[in-house]
Amino acid sequence: LAELILSGVTAALDSRSRGVRKGSEKYVLGHTKMPSALIEVGYLTNEGDLSYINDDNKMKECARAIYDAVLTAFREKKN
Repeated sequence: LAELILSGVTAALDSRSRGVRKGSEKYVLGHTKMPSALIEVGYLTNEGDLSYINDDNKMKECARAIYDAVLTAFREKKN
C-alpha cells in the first residue's frame, strides 16, 4: 500500500520520492496493530513544498492519488 501511495503522490505533485520507511521507525505506525500508512506530502518549512500544499488543485490531485492507491490495494488483495 505504501509503495502504491508513494508512486501516486509523487506523480501527482511532481515531487521526488523520499522512499518508504518501515512502520517501527515512526511511533504512530510502530504502535498500531492494523495495516496503516502515514503520508507526509511535504514540509511547511520548505517553501517549495508549501507552495503546493497551499494549492487546492494539487491537494485534490494528491487526495485522488491516495484514493486510487487504496482502491488498487484492495483490488490486488481480492485477487
